[in-house]
Amino acid sequence: MTVNWDTSVNNGDPITSYHIQIRGTDGVSFYDELTGCDGTNSYYIEKTECLLSVATIQGAPYNLKQTDHIHVRVASINSRGASVWSTVGNGALAFLSTVPDKPVSLLRDETNTFSGQIGISWSDGAYNGGQPITAYRVSFD
Repeated sequence: MTVNWDTSVNNGDPITSYHIQIRGTDGVSFYDELTGCDGTNSYYIEKTECLLSVATIQGAPYNLKQTDHIHVRVASINSRGASVWSTVGNGALAFLSTVPDKPVSLLRDETNTFSGQIGISWSDGAYNGGQPITAYRVSFD
């Protein structure tokens, strides 16, 4: 997920870093984000954006799930100090992909079973991981 912001007015002093925070699932607490959005990194200062991985926002302390909205706020920092916090981002809904549920109802398919061939069928599990299923891994013993 890309988080971006507009450059704030710096009153003549160059911006030296940004302070980026993400709101947790409690809807109140904001936590510093240093893994994917280290606001002292010159790349993020220049681009005014950073990247958050699914693993980061699903992990502690954020613990955001598939249907949670992502809320971020940013403060600019220069030699005079830190600005007030930006307005909290618009709460983008992140579709956090995870692995799908295991297939269910594995059955021998008699209509496709012949000498030297065993037909099988199954149904998808209840949850597809947030993305269409593109392939299956079939093993036998």
